[in-house]
Parts: sequence; C-alpha cells; structure tokens
Amino acid sequence: MKAFCHQLRNLKASTTRQLTVAILFLGLSLQAAEQTASSRSVAPSMGNAPTQRFVAITAEFEQFEFPSGDLQHPVNLTNLAFSVVCTTGTNEWRMDLSFWKGMKTQLYFDGTNIYSNDIFASGNSRVSVSSRPSYIGCPLGATMHNMPWLAFCSGNYLKREGRLIPLPVPTMIFGALASPDSLAYSDRTLTFQDDLGLPQTVDLFASDSLFSASVTNGVFQGNPDVELWKRGSTGFKWNFPEGTLRFHYAVTRSTNFLGWNIPMTFDWVRNDFEHGALVPRMGGRGRVTSIIASTKPASVIVPGAANQTIWDYRFRDAGVLSHYERAIEYTTTNSFAAPMNDPVLQEKLAERLARVKRP
Repeated sequence: MKAFCHQLRNLKASTTRQLTVAILFLGLSLQAAEQTASSRSVAPSMGNAPTQRFVAITAEFEQFEFPSGDLQHPVNLTNLAFSVVCTTGTNEWRMDLSFWKGMKTQLYFDGTNIYSNDIFASGNSRVSVSSRPSYIGCPLGATMHNMPWLAFCSGNYLKREGRLIPLPVPTMIFGALASPDSLAYSDRTLTFQDDLGLPQTVDLFASDSLFSASVTNGVFQGNPDVELWKRGSTGFKWNFPEGTLRFHYAVTRSTNFLGWNIPMTFDWVRNDFEHGALVPRMGGRGRVTSIIASTKPASVIVPGAANQTIWDYRFRDAGVLSHYERAIEYTTTNSFAAPMNDPVLQEKLAERLARVKRP
C-alpha cells in the first residue's frame, strides 16, 4: 500500500484544480503506452477455440476505508476481506469466492451468459442458480465480484472497440446493477501485450454524457430519471466535474506464466467528490498466492442435481416486465440453462406476461 500511496500522493490536493493537474501529469505518462496497446487490439472471439487454455489463480483481497481522506491512514475492513479461485482463459471464466462467515459464491461466464450460485450454509442440498445475459462478461456485482474480474478476466472485453469499463467499486451497496453511475466513466487503460491482455493500470474519469447514458441504457435497474440522480435526493448525487479521476487501479508486481502476464499484487482506490474536492474513500489490494495450469472451467449448474432451480433473467426483450418480474423459474438436471426458445420457457414467459397485463 505504501507504493500505491506514493503513486497517488497528488490526490490529496485540496481543490479540484490542483487534482486535475495531477491527473493530467499521470495521463501524459501513460498516453503513449495506451496508444500502443490500443493499436494492437483485435476483435475478440466469443466461441471456444480448440486451442484455448486456462489458468487457475488463487488470490486474497483486502478492502479499506479512508475516513480521514488520507491514503496514508487506511482502515482495514476485515469483514469485507475475501478470497477467490479464478479459472480464466481468453473467452470464458469461473470464479469461486469465499467471504464472510463461510459464505461462498460461484460465478461462471460461458462467453454469452453469466451464471451465479450463492452458497449460504454448509450442508444445504438446494442449488439455486441465476442466469442473465452479459455481453461484456463482467459480473456487475459488488467489489468482491468486480475486482477479480478486472484483475484476471477482463482482457477479452478490454480489446473491444468502444467498450466502457464498469466502475469496479460500485457506488451503491447492492452492486453495479443498482448504481446509476456504473458506466459513467471514460478510461485510460494500459494492458499487458499478450493474447490474455489483462490490465496493468486503469484510470476512470467522470463523464457527464456517459452518466446520462448509464442511467438510461437499460443495464441500470433503478429509476431512469437522470435529473433525479443529479439532484441528489436519493442518497447519491452526480456532482463530479468533467474529467475528474474517480478510480485508479495499478499492478505493482506481475509474473509470466506460460506466456501470459498475470498480476501478482495490485492496488486500487475510489475517490468521492466532497466539498469541492476529490477525496479517496474506498480502496483495497490483492495478492496472488498460486497459479497453476487448468482445464476448461465447469459450469456452476450441477449436472444431475436433483434439487436445482434456475432463475433465468435472459428475457430482457419482454418489454413490460421489470427486472424482478422477468425471471423465469424452472428446475433442471443439465449443466446448462435451457435455450430461450424452449417450449417450456416460452410457456412460462407467456403466463408471466398475461399476469402482468391483467388490469
């Protein structure tokens, strides 16, 4: 954390103007490398190539608050510490997270959809998996979901033309899908130059136009009234000056494993805008404890499970359905969600629509 604090010392500036100078200095130092990385980007393939390979990365994460707004005096949030085993390749990934009081979450991205299974107590035989589309492959959840994705799984997405990086440390406690500013930031990103393409540094800058799009683009599950969030009457206020640094991530040590650059240690910080100045409020660091070669990750839908329920959120084009009404519930013994044109799912969707349309 000391090395990271040194990188961000200028963020303690007491005025927005002083901080902007620091941001511009940082931007100039990374601009040439960023342009080189961008020029080598290629369109990603969402299919599984026969030669696709995977690595399993085990890592530990800590999270901090900065009550005084000083990076030199973090408060370690031990209740928010977590560990992850991340099996990742160029097109798909799986994360097995362990956190507070033995709770676990399994996440799997197959190139199109994200599947999530929360395990709340040992010995619970019931498996309940949610499935939703995700063209970017980001969990869009809490910090414990988003930061491992950024560090170990985001390379394929970062190669896409015109992509936006979701704010990894969400504004709202319920995660990125509930945060109006999740996609409200332009970025300056430097990636490792290999086909995995993980980020070395990521800086996210506030954009007023992107904030408006973030609120209204359909990913955000809250009120789509942009002015409501700018007024700040809901507990969150969009008051960030254009171009101010909202989030910074940096790899402090990496290793080459089978031709891929894998981060070994990294830090991040999220700034809030208070009393006319940016103030660091949330941060953290990650440390990799092992890397091994792996096979293709298994789905979190358990094949042959007798007591397994799928909550399917893929039917976004249903129109009149809210996010919570959209989920189609069914049981399965397969290791994958049923196709969207499956007659049983279509019948359940028709029944759901009929109930919603009734006066």
